[in-house]
Amino acid sequence: MLRQLLGWLARANPSNWFGPGDTRLDRWYKSSGVYKYRAGQRVRIRARNIAGFGVDARGVIVGFLKAGNGDDRYVMDMEHVVGADFFRWMRTGDLPANHERETRRETHFKWNIEHHFVPA
Repeated sequence: MLRQLLGWLARANPSNWFGPGDTRLDRWYKSSGVYKYRAGQRVRIRARNIAGFGVDARGVIVGFLKAGNGDDRYVMDMEHVVGADFFRWMRTGDLPANHERETRRETHFKWNIEHHFVPA
């Protein structure tokens, strides 16, 4: 219970809004093993103006990984629309008719997934 509360405080910390900080709480958060999402949970991109994950990104949390430096990461089956114009989608939300989705197994930093994705 205390670990979950500390994890929530670390995610809500204003110094973390633009990237993981370097306070004691931030360092604990990066390697604590406390995750916002559980394995098997479906997530989707929070907003269209977030770049780096593809067009209309969605995923399923497969598991968790401890990086060589001790940082926690999410392992996900991530899918996105293939052949769509990102900037058009960002402005209007339009996807091509009969669009195809591509799925790949990807690893992402815990901060990126917990701040850029929401439950689907």
